[in-house]
Amino acid sequence: KRSVEILYNDNVEIDSKPYFHYFVKKSPRRTPVINRGYWIRMKSIRMAIEKIIDQQPEDQRVNIINLGCGYDPLPFQLLDDSKFENKKIYCMDIDFPELIGYKSQMINLAPELVELIGPQVKNSSVPGVIIRTSKYATIGCDLTDRELYCKQLDSFMANDDKTTNIFIAEVSLAYMTPETANPIIKNSSEFSNSHFLILEQLLPAGVNHPFGKRMINHFKKMEAPLQCVHTYPTIPDQIQRFKDLGYKNVNARDLLGCWDLVPDDIKLKVKSVEAFDEWEEFVDRKSTRLNSSHKTESG
Repeated sequence: KRSVEILYNDNVEIDSKPYFHYFVKKSPRRTPVINRGYWIRMKSIRMAIEKIIDQQPEDQRVNIINLGCGYDPLPFQLLDDSKFENKKIYCMDIDFPELIGYKSQMINLAPELVELIGPQVKNSSVPGVIIRTSKYATIGCDLTDRELYCKQLDSFMANDDKTTNIFIAEVSLAYMTPETANPIIKNSSEFSNSHFLILEQLLPAGVNHPFGKRMINHFKKMEAPLQCVHTYPTIPDQIQRFKDLGYKNVNARDLLGCWDLVPDDIKLKVKSVEAFDEWEEFVDRKSTRLNSSHKTESG
């Protein structure tokens, strides 16, 4: 993602400031296929978030909850976007306590980030919350601890009818077994006006397909084996998964489908960044991005 930011920001995301450098010091240039794939992945999440926010009433609070956030700077990108100036968005980074501790230290050492998120307010008695301002929080939590997870979100008005919750799991749940990951999705579906954006790998041609084998072995070698992909290898499997876990309306697309949603003028800018002729790689890769949401009383 840092490689994408360096290459694409000046040419495509003209008004977007760089934020990855606060957390990722080294910046090796990746291959065109990795850069293009990650750009589509990041753009898909942003477009989905923006679409949901645009659908909300003016006075609606929108919690953007980044599950397994790692060092992703998504909240800072959103908070610095002028199109959200008149929106009541609140960004939360959630991950294991140790990682959140490191990320919070990095934020507090960066004056630009401190200024962007605003002054810290007195924390409540809820454990795990390290940074808390009027628009941003870092929260340490093992997501399998349902009681703590729900208690933490309750303290950010997640159960209020005037709050819309957007949960994001950008591959973070893919490393968990379905037995561990699914309760997190189910719990999230029970909060007010819940939407869930997930991005996970697929095996549309099965585990014996050459790319499928390569992908599975790659993550095993990294000692981070993919867990959910064997249970939910296709888009229809993922759609049924979310319906079973409490989301009535489910949309899903593969990576090429997400690219199709990008406006033509943006596509032209993306194509100008670097030479790219490896679309056959995306035909086989096919990650999925899901936008799942409860149907509200208003329909």
